[in-house]
Amino acid sequence: MIRLLITFMLITGLLTGCDKLNSITNGSPPKKVFSGWTEVTVTGSPKTGLIHILYDPSSIKREGDIAQVWELDNFEQPQTNALGNYLSAKVLKEYNCKTNELRLVSFSSFSENDGKGNIVNSSSDVPNWDRKMIPIEPNSMATLFPPIVCK
Repeated sequence: MIRLLITFMLITGLLTGCDKLNSITNGSPPKKVFSGWTEVTVTGSPKTGLIHILYDPSSIKREGDIAQVWELDNFEQPQTNALGNYLSAKVLKEYNCKTNELRLVSFSSFSENDGKGNIVNSSSDVPNWDRKMIPIEPNSMATLFPPIVCK
C-alpha cells in the first residue's frame, strides 16, 4: 500500500520532475472552469499527457501558518496505479506558509474527469501512511499554491 501512495504522489507531481513547470504551463491568470473549481495551470509530460490543475477557492482554510485547499487534477490520458485506471484525482493539501512545506492530507482518484465516476483508490487504502510535511521544491507545481492559500 505504501507503493500505491508513492505511485499516486509521483503521478500527481509531488516527488518527481513531472511536477516541474514546463513549456506546457499556460501561465495565464486563473479562470473558473466548472462548479466552483478554478484552473491554476495546464501542465504535463510525455508520460502523463496534459494535466489540468484546479482548486476549490471555497475550500481554503487558514489557521495560523497552516493553510488547506482541495486540488483537482484532471488527466487527459488515463493514469494507472495498482488498483486500476483513473482520469482525475481530488487531493486535500496542507501548506505551511511559514516554512514553505506541504503535506497530502487525503486523496481519492476517480475513473472519470472532474472527480466523477467510481473511486479507484483513496488515502484510506494506505494504512500507516506517513503524513509528514515535505519541502516544496523550487519550480514545482506546488509553488503555485502558497501565493493563493497563504495570502
